[in-house]
Amino acid sequence: GKGMNPASYGKWVIQYDKKHTHFKCLEDLIKISYENDPYAKILVFLPLIDLCEECVYFLKTHLDRDRDFDYDLDIRTICSKNSKKDNEYAKKSDIIVTTIQSCGTGTDIKGITTIISCSPYVSKITAQQVFGRIRYIGKIGDYYDIYDSSIPMDRFWLKSRYKTFKHLALNVKHISWSDDEENNDAR
Repeated sequence: GKGMNPASYGKWVIQYDKKHTHFKCLEDLIKISYENDPYAKILVFLPLIDLCEECVYFLKTHLDRDRDFDYDLDIRTICSKNSKKDNEYAKKSDIIVTTIQSCGTGTDIKGITTIISCSPYVSKITAQQVFGRIRYIGKIGDYYDIYDSSIPMDRFWLKSRYKTFKHLALNVKHISWSDDEENNDAR
């Protein structure tokens, strides 16, 4: 409702979701990214540091179990809980899970081909900074913004940053995602 902010969104919409909807969507986008580019380097934004650690665990276990996914990926976090040395080492990972604040000014990560954001924000400046991380890689990069259409604040936040993306992106596509397991259980 009116009191929702990125932190409460992270707790109520992502962390307390027993079905792990955001994480499953994220997993599918990672698979798509590696289908399109076997040398992809992915930056994932989440609203809370605790969620970053949960996400890394989720992705490692699910991607390792997936027999159709042929990649053994190095997945790490960049956050304030890590030592400076660990954060520097994480910059070389295949998938980096972080918060927008932890990966802010002064954090230079080379070779990012894909950004997947599960973190809601409104600021046009933040949108430019987040989107700008996929510049100068020598090829076209992808930016995915995961949002929950059932939450009015999430739609409002997306609408605000979408205006910035329309100006910066070569093209914008909307992808609707649903959990296949949930659809199979309903049948």
